[in-house]
This record gives sequence, structure tokens and C-alpha cells, in this order.
Amino acid sequence: MTASRPAFAAAAEEPRSGTKPTAVLAQPASSEGDEPTEEMQAAPAAPAAPKPADSAATPATPAATVAAKPAETAKKNATAEKFTGSYFLLRNMTSATSFSKSAYTTYNPENTMALLMRPRFAFTDRVWMSAWQYTNLELTNSDSTTKKNEVSFSDTIVSVGYTPLKDKELGLTANTDFHVILPTSKAAQMKTMMFGAGVGGALSWHKGIVSVSASGRGDHFFNKYTTGQNDGGIVPHCIGGECDQYIQTGVRNSEWRVMGIGSVSVEPTEWLSFSVSGGEIADFLPKLGSAADAHVVGGSATIAPDSNGANWRALMYWGLGAEVRVHPALGIGIGAETYNAQLAPDSTYQRPFFNTYTAAYVELNVSPEKLPFW
Repeated sequence: MTASRPAFAAAAEEPRSGTKPTAVLAQPASSEGDEPTEEMQAAPAAPAAPKPADSAATPATPAATVAAKPAETAKKNATAEKFTGSYFLLRNMTSATSFSKSAYTTYNPENTMALLMRPRFAFTDRVWMSAWQYTNLELTNSDSTTKKNEVSFSDTIVSVGYTPLKDKELGLTANTDFHVILPTSKAAQMKTMMFGAGVGGALSWHKGIVSVSASGRGDHFFNKYTTGQNDGGIVPHCIGGECDQYIQTGVRNSEWRVMGIGSVSVEPTEWLSFSVSGGEIADFLPKLGSAADAHVVGGSATIAPDSNGANWRALMYWGLGAEVRVHPALGIGIGAETYNAQLAPDSTYQRPFFNTYTAAYVELNVSPEKLPFW
């Protein structure tokens, strides 16, 4: 059980070892051939009970039917285990500045419902496939969207992965994957992205009540143009993974992205867990060759190339979470996530974990392989 998963994290991950398998039906021990005890030998034999009439006799269950029940149960359990690692999060998030009218000169509260879908299917013990998609429904009318109750989508990521290491004794698991990124978000469409592709890897260690994991990704974006078009200004908030407004702070589109995330979780009981995580996303930009390369698509504005201009941008991620597992298939979590540009407007480093870009959340976490219908 993981208390909190980074909303945007799509690096390869593997369910850790040690998951309790569902027990198959136990078979009663046979009494045939048991040696009688001394007490049984000394006791007088009880008179035999009269046999019921043949018409009232209960027919015996065929042995084939008895044997088929545990086999059928084992087959259902094996099917459910193929979806181990899948999860669906329904999350309600509120920006930290919603609780303070003095945070900005203009009060701009933001509350969002989000659905994170991460189905995963294991073809074998080592080969698996997963998808990742994040959908937001803003309940307020903040500057992050153009209207109330607007729906927005993240990019869609489809991965095929391999598990080269799975050592239950040491508690170590390693994964690698290849993934394709589909431009279903407005930010990707603004950047004229046709698609993206990359590789990812993850290493996790679990011992007792402590789990430690590190994951990373390297992506290349195939954009139609080196520059993009922005319909509006840079928004001051970032809730639920739509965070490219922090990275897309210049005219040029990012060409490469490198991401690294680390997390530590503690599970003092089977139904309670806590987690802390942090990481960085770095975007690398194409070099400006001439003034003609620095234009805004659909506009006439041009920017002369600057040899001293930064060719990369950095976004920080911080997360704190806790989860209560009320059922093997359902967890209730609370926590806070923060996505912020590495530097503040005055070129100082932003405060980690809690700053003006923090969003508090309450969520329901569904693990489909633990649902009772299997």
C-alpha cells in the first residue's frame, strides 16, 4: 500500500514483493488409516446407528466437483494478480492560496476534482504494459482555466516494461520501460507536439515497514515547430499535473525532458501508511540559430537570439501523504503536493514542500485486483 503517488509520475514501477496471496480452499484431512488411541481401544464400541432409508439419503458430492472448486478459485486469483499495480485515484484538490485572500493582490481560489487512471497488465512475471491519464474538472472559475467546470486532460502515456530484478529475500525490484506520449493536453498542443517517446527506470527496496524507491525518465518531444503559441499569460497556480505553464516560460518549445523522483514510505500497520517524496523535472530547449527561428506561431513577434539565454528550465515536485486502507481494494488518503518553478521571480529558491503553489487534497484510491468480484 502506497500512501501517495506523484500525480504526474509515470516512470516504470512494479508492485513490491510480499503481497499476501489469496488462499485457496483448504481440503479437510482424511480420517481413513488413522491409528486408534489407547482410550479409543479401551472404550466399548457404540451401537451402530440405523441407516436412513435409501430415498432419504443425501447424494454425495462428486469428487471431480470438489477438486474443481479450488482450481477455479486459483484461476480467478491468477487473473486478478495480472492487474497488480493498477490504481485509480479520485482526488479533490484545493490550492493553498484559496485559504488566504491576502496571498495575491487578486483573490483567485481554485478547487478541482481529478481522476487519475493507471491500469497495468502483466503478460508474464517479467513483462507488463501500463497506461497513464489524468483528467481535471475545475469546480471554481480561477485564472487557470477559461470557464467554470472546464475539463482538461493531461498527456496520455502508454508504456511497455520489463522487470530484470525481483529479489524477494533482499526486497529489491528493478524495472525498465519504453513509453510513448500522446499530446492530449492543451499544453502539448500549444507546443505543437506531435508525440513524445522515452525510456524510464525504477529501483525500489522494501524491508519490514519501510519502502524506498527512486525512478527516472528521459523523453524526447517531436514538435512540429521549435516555438509555440500561448493563448494567455502564465497562470500562477498548478493543480493536478497540468504544470507545463511553469516550464513553458519562454518562446521555445522544450525538446528533451529528464525527470527524477525519490520517495520513502512507512507502513506501521497493514491499514495505515505515510509517505514523503520529492524530485525535479528539467526541460532542455533547442538552440536559437537566428531571429527567424524565434517567432511566435500565428503571430508576428520576433525575439533576437541571446547567447547568454538559459537553454533549460527546471520544475520541482514535493509530496506528503497519508492513507488509511479501509478495505483491501479501497484507501482514503490526505496530503499535499507542490509543483513550482525552481527559482522564484526574485531568483531565489522556492521553499520546499509548502509554498504558494501547494495544493491540499483528499482522495479515494482503488486497487482493482483486490475487488471482491474476482
